[in-house]
Amino acid sequence: MSDVDTDATDEGRAADLGPAGDLGGRPDDGRAADIAVLSPALRTRVLSLDEADEARRAWERIAEARGGLPVMRDWPWTAAWLRHYGDVVRSSFLLVEDAAGAPHGVALLGRSRRWFGPVPIRTLWIGTANSPVGQEICAEFAPIPALPGHEAAVTRTVLDAARGMRGWDELRIDGVPGTETRELLAGWPPERVHTRVEPAPHFRLADLDAGADVASGLSGGARRRARASLRAMDAHGAVTVEWADERAHAEDVLAELTELHQARWTADGRPGLFAPGRFASVHRELMPELVDAGRAVLFRLRVDGRTIGCLYHLIDGDRLAFYQSGFARPEDNRLRPGLVTHLHCMDEARTRGFAVYDFLAGEARYKRDLSNGAGETWRIGLRRPRLRLRAYDAARRLRERLQDGDDDA
Repeated sequence: MSDVDTDATDEGRAADLGPAGDLGGRPDDGRAADIAVLSPALRTRVLSLDEADEARRAWERIAEARGGLPVMRDWPWTAAWLRHYGDVVRSSFLLVEDAAGAPHGVALLGRSRRWFGPVPIRTLWIGTANSPVGQEICAEFAPIPALPGHEAAVTRTVLDAARGMRGWDELRIDGVPGTETRELLAGWPPERVHTRVEPAPHFRLADLDAGADVASGLSGGARRRARASLRAMDAHGAVTVEWADERAHAEDVLAELTELHQARWTADGRPGLFAPGRFASVHRELMPELVDAGRAVLFRLRVDGRTIGCLYHLIDGDRLAFYQSGFARPEDNRLRPGLVTHLHCMDEARTRGFAVYDFLAGEARYKRDLSNGAGETWRIGLRRPRLRLRAYDAARRLRERLQDGDDDA
């Protein structure tokens, strides 16, 4: 995530998702789907939101067995998403268990629609990427939580269960690390698999030599720009940094981050993610909980007492993941508040023992400039053979060609 990267999760307008109910629906052959035995070892059960406590217990058992889950795959993130999006996104849980009823995996499922003219394209989602347009929570590290050693079996079981559910044209799993795509793609005809792969830049702080600063680990052009920006900022006064890992301090930084983020976006004629709405409310509630648990931290950079930038990060072990930001608009064009704020935060993270500074998915230049490595983040769509999807794709390709023609004119 970033202050400048907010790709819409889906195209088109939001739709009335209909009354909540059993998300599992009925399998294609019409048999009841409350319990579907899919192999001698594992079976699935659909849990309604009224049964969220059972899903929570399974989630927490899996997290404990794994020694923790990434923040955006863990229960507190999922629960907060449900509290703020559950009234507009039709959701339930799919529990994967053995014959004795012991949980081996659990997934959040949701349904949405986008429109191709009067024709709805119905999507079944796994995870929290299913959000109204303009209020996307932009989750990554999204594969299905599973007991260690059971990841492949749980993934296959969830996908087999999804195949048996009615009422969807495309199954979507967004925010998947490139190293974890194999089981999700297995068994689907290549022509029915649609993917979008984005770089996930990071900086390996642990690779720096003792005594070296972060700028020294950047490539030639980026290193020169970084040093010039740091010198220009230093010339404006005393630089101070704040590492907000306690609730009250973090709430203060988040409030200022929100103001800066909104001022910058609204000045460009855009609403901003922290406009009143679901995204802002979920993070006002979730962030303090994560800070208390040591799973989030906020950072503020000031020069002579004036705030230059604020950052919101998630913590996964020794990995610090940049999630959102707010920056002041400089009067001096030589100043680059975003670049300088990140550089100071990266240096501070290194002194605190973090090994990786993760920019998450996106192709923004500042991410490339400030990274010394990159993974991949996938958005995966697994499709049924539907005429509506072929028509939608053809229309989209035509629109893109027309737009390219306008750009060349």
